[in-house]
Amino acid sequence: KNNEYVITGTWSDANAGTKTLQYTTVASPAEGDWETISAPEAKGVTTSWTLRFPVQEESLNNTIKFRAIDAIGNKSDAAYYTYTGINFDTSIPVITVTNEPGKFTNGSLSLVGTVSDGLWLSKNDISITAKNGDKTVPASFTEGADEAKLYNFTVPITSDTLTDIDGEWTITIDAKDKTGRAAEQVVVTTIIDTKDPDVSSLNATSQYCQNIDDESVTYFNNKYALDFSFEATDNGSGVKMVEYTAVKGHFGEWTSVTNYETNKVFDWVKDAILGSDGKWTATIKKFTSASEGEYTIF
Repeated sequence: KNNEYVITGTWSDANAGTKTLQYTTVASPAEGDWETISAPEAKGVTTSWTLRFPVQEESLNNTIKFRAIDAIGNKSDAAYYTYTGINFDTSIPVITVTNEPGKFTNGSLSLVGTVSDGLWLSKNDISITAKNGDKTVPASFTEGADEAKLYNFTVPITSDTLTDIDGEWTITIDAKDKTGRAAEQVVVTTIIDTKDPDVSSLNATSQYCQNIDDESVTYFNNKYALDFSFEATDNGSGVKMVEYTAVKGHFGEWTSVTNYETNKVFDWVKDAILGSDGKWTATIKKFTSASEGEYTIF
């Protein structure tokens, strides 16, 4: 904690009394390798001491030895006061998403990323949930080059894992290392939309026009403008824009793109207006006196 390894203990000497308490991290220490711990001197009583050992870097399987010296120079055997297998962990795990999606996703999504730590990780301490209402998708993991420090993850929101993947997804990623240090939580949200918008209730009106069975087809007789309205809806990402065009002739009679290009009134335009009633309205004013005939509106 706070880049310190804290050790507490007690010491005593019944005869001459305690004088100096020391520690070292050297496996086979020379006399100059010992550091002194601030500890109260006493004779015949037990007193407490605390060592706040500064941790400079992360490492595994460290050893700390202790020895005590009494008032006349007798030294305790450090072999009896050696602690091994000490691990210093100063970092927290880091969660990285490689391909974070935008607000909307058109089609399948396989979210990928990594969870890493400077010292050690366990896959059991990584939690990833992907939910869309009552729909869930499990994450998969692969170990990195150093499995103790890195795991790759994939969250496959695809038609292979679910029949219907449309809707708003929330992916929550948590991780902690073996010492309990928690990573900053990562939350990814996106709306997956794989369905086309729907156009309905197309209605064309003109002073001299006559609607027939196909509501997208109308006749013109010496009328140079056509008002029409329609409803465009999308239950996923919503309708961003609409385009329309008109082509002379009935859709079912066209046999090639050439016929379409020859008979179209104009290229696709985007000037339809969305009203408060949810309907789009537009006016076509590109007909001439020779425009009489049957048209299809797209």
